[in-house]
Amino acid sequence: MDVNGEVIYNTEKMKFHFKQGESVRYTKKKDSPSIYAVSLERPKGTMVLDHIQPTEDSQIFMLGYDQPLSYQFTEKKGLVIDITEEVLNTVGESYAYAFKIKGYERN
Repeated sequence: MDVNGEVIYNTEKMKFHFKQGESVRYTKKKDSPSIYAVSLERPKGTMVLDHIQPTEDSQIFMLGYDQPLSYQFTEKKGLVIDITEEVLNTVGESYAYAFKIKGYERN
């Protein structure tokens, strides 16, 4: 809870999507543009999120790692977040891997 607590506290479900497949869940911070994507599986190289569009000035963080992650967004592919081995090694093993994104929900 020390690392991922902000994903749970003072958040709400998104309007149209609360999950993607069997391993990704979404929440959003109340009264804020912060969206959280939580993977129940350890990511491998990239994380593709179909339902989120980052704002132009968005920085994306994996909770537990203090540097922003690189990413690409296209209408066709969605949001593709790059996750290096350094990031995964810093975060370590976990039951859930959370990403904080300044953006909005795509329909």
